[in-house]
Amino acid sequence: MCFLEGKWKFAGITVKYVVECVIVSLVATAFTLPVMVFVFKQFSLYFIISNLLITSIAPLTIMCGCMLVVTSYIPIVNLIAPVIGFILNLLCTFMLQVTFEVSKLPFAVICIDDIFVKITVVAVIITVAIFFVVQGFQIKNV
Repeated sequence: MCFLEGKWKFAGITVKYVVECVIVSLVATAFTLPVMVFVFKQFSLYFIISNLLITSIAPLTIMCGCMLVVTSYIPIVNLIAPVIGFILNLLCTFMLQVTFEVSKLPFAVICIDDIFVKITVVAVIITVAIFFVVQGFQIKNV
């Protein structure tokens, strides 16, 4: 994240990574919140904890999945496909176990009733409309 470069010179790479993961989790949750509330009618309070644990292995999981697809179709290399598949299985099992354990924590989920869903959807639509109107005026003035 380029806006953190000058402000985090004193911090180590681990602190930078955690801060960046928290920021990404907050932004992703902010943009998917209306969909989560509308479709699932619930919201997880411990999303940052699970995202910190899952996002650390997500790139490795994606790479293993891509390597599995590629090695499955190449005749000589397909001998290592079961090994890659086993590693991919371990990674996916870890991800599922993390989400399962986090969901068992007390107050992990807030259930939202239908009236709150409707109010939230209307508020998000109004907020997005205002944002685009303001951005439109700023673009025209530049």
